[in-house]
Amino acid sequence: QISGQGEGSVVAVDELDRLLRGFSRELETRPDPLGPTGQSPNPLNTAPDLGPTRLRRAEDPTQNDPATVDDAMSAERMDRMIALLRDQSTTLDRIAPRESGSLYAQHMRAGERLLGDGMWFIAEERFVAALTAKPGDAMAAIGRAHAQLGAGLYLSAAVNLADLLRAYPELAAVRYDDALLPGTERLERIREQLRSRSLRDDANARNAGFLLAYLGFQTERPDDVREGFAVVNRVNEALEVKTDPLVPVLAELWSEPAKRKQSTEDSQPVPDAQP
Repeated sequence: QISGQGEGSVVAVDELDRLLRGFSRELETRPDPLGPTGQSPNPLNTAPDLGPTRLRRAEDPTQNDPATVDDAMSAERMDRMIALLRDQSTTLDRIAPRESGSLYAQHMRAGERLLGDGMWFIAEERFVAALTAKPGDAMAAIGRAHAQLGAGLYLSAAVNLADLLRAYPELAAVRYDDALLPGTERLERIREQLRSRSLRDDANARNAGFLLAYLGFQTERPDDVREGFAVVNRVNEALEVKTDPLVPVLAELWSEPAKRKQSTEDSQPVPDAQP
């Protein structure tokens, strides 16, 4: 559930929570038996635990691929979930907590500051340390993915972001302040690199398309969202890989401008870590 939103009825929020939990379970239980190379990949990291066991960067594009889950939810349920997500959409101007006494908070504050300074690799280390201190923390996982994106670690960013959205689909409707994303010049360079990678028909191209779509949503560039998911769908077809049911949800949700409701310091959509 996305917390801290004053608009919308409690009934609607409860309904969204039920849909999201059911959708998250679907994503966890329907892996495709074969990866894009025709070989059995490692199990998908779909569990909400994003802690110390999940801190190594991804290196093998056949592992944890964002497009190895089968069977989408019904169109009616998907439309309803997207409508509720849009109603609960928000923009976060920070991901670090207000309190500063804990080791977790210290790492989060440092990581957030380093993101703003464009020091991507050191920021990633700080968010990894925050995840070690607080396994499963969604905001630390977002910070890590953004740092990896800024650093050009596109495979790691795509895998970690897709895993996070599978575990917490409600975060798909969240935008982040410009200070929590790469700066304008760096973003243009990232887009160039992602487009270059997307020309192939392999898992790296699909990851590039996914990240291009994510940045398109974050920066309100719907053409980039459509371009990115066109790459994802093209590669899936070329590799004869069934589409992750998360993809049509994100493609629809991200393709239209969402309501931008600036969050307050007391209203972050931070899902609780699940055991």
